This record gives sequence, C-alpha cells and structure tokens, in this order.
Amino acid sequence: MTAYLSLGSNIGDRVANLRACVAHLGSVGQVTKKSSFYETEPMELREQPWFVNCVVKRVHSTVVDNSGKTRVCSGIGRPRV
Repeated sequence: MTAYLSLGSNIGDRVANLRACVAHLGSVGQVTKKSSFYETEPMELREQPWFVNCVVKRVHSTVVDNSGKTRVCSGIGRPRV
C-alpha cells in the first residue's frame, strides 16, 4: 500500500524532529520519496511558532492509522500535547 504523509513540527529543532520521524517511518516501512522542508505560518492558532513541513511517500503492507501515528511520535521521543 502506498501512502502520502504530511508531517510537521513547530517545537524544538523542527527539522531534526522531521528527520527523526522520516527515519523512524523508514524503519517500519519503506520511504520512497521525501519533499523538501518548507516553513509555514500557523493557520488557526496564530500565537505559536511557525511550522516546518514536508511530505513523504511511504510503501508498506499496512496503513498508518491514528494509533500508528501516536507510536511514531513516541518512537522519536515526542510527547503528546
């Protein structure tokens, strides 16, 4: 199954966070492509740091659901807020 995942970080070293996430996704499936990193302005809650975003193309035999996304966040040491 192929999935395109939009990733973003606005806490700490944003680029390092995304690189860690992409590496973790690659360890549990195959990341075949990754976009460049883009800095974007927060949309709804404007009083927060800007985001760095990217998109990855991932091939795996299963879909990443919400519990899977939580495991990825935990796998890179990100606390849920």
